[in-house]
Amino acid sequence: MKTNQSNNQETYLIIFLVWLIFATSIVLTINQQTSVLGLAVLMMVVMLTFTSLFPRSSQILTLIGSIIYLVVYYSIYPITWASITTPVIVVLMFFITEAFGSFVLRKMNENYHRMQTNIDLLNNLVQYDSETGLLKPQYLYPKLDDELTRSRRFKHQFSIVMLKVACGAVAGTEGRESAEIDQMIAKLLLQNSRTRIDIPFLHNQFGVILPETDMEGATIFAKRLLEKSMQVSLLNMRIGISTFPNDAITTEELVKDCEAALQEAQVSGKAIVRYDEI
Repeated sequence: MKTNQSNNQETYLIIFLVWLIFATSIVLTINQQTSVLGLAVLMMVVMLTFTSLFPRSSQILTLIGSIIYLVVYYSIYPITWASITTPVIVVLMFFITEAFGSFVLRKMNENYHRMQTNIDLLNNLVQYDSETGLLKPQYLYPKLDDELTRSRRFKHQFSIVMLKVACGAVAGTEGRESAEIDQMIAKLLLQNSRTRIDIPFLHNQFGVILPETDMEGATIFAKRLLEKSMQVSLLNMRIGISTFPNDAITTEELVKDCEAALQEAQVSGKAIVRYDEI
């Protein structure tokens, strides 16, 4: 499929180049006195078609170039029925070139977006665990670094929530395998996270990256997780929270602080512990 798309793109480009050679020969030979101007307008049309300075820029500037060509042409030749054919043919060359170039550019953009979508899908297959759907441990810090950079640039806060099932406190899950409980936690995180925004992950324990979320928002999210866990899976969990930049300004410190908050929750027996409360 990719080969067919690539071949189609090459075919469009070759046909466009053949057309451009034909249009150039027409513009240069149909009238010697205006050939240089005609060639300049034609090259401008090609350049603007493939650069797209602003919406419909190529159509607007092709029209302006055509008007300039007509003004110059009729400043040399009188306006008669006999003198209409030449400028009409040249102007047609301009507009056909613009339309054909826009078509080729659109096809190239469509092909690029399809390729980008495929790359994103492949990245997801590589970065996310196939069984749980969570971000793999080795990709946690790169994701955190990206979010840290974005949050610094736009002056946003973001939070990390980490959770663990309390030892000996898995109500109603007696006899279940550890892998089954992990699946329950992963499903809980995925169902309660914002699609394409929050990033559930699996590190030393389960967790979620919450972009553009302050400590209060992360606490609300944690309370919702606890409520849903008791309703659906009967898991008794402990949760730790840390927030950038209030608690830490590096990814390593942020993870360390969140783990410390989680450890405090396990030791104290509290359901939720925020790092700023330790």
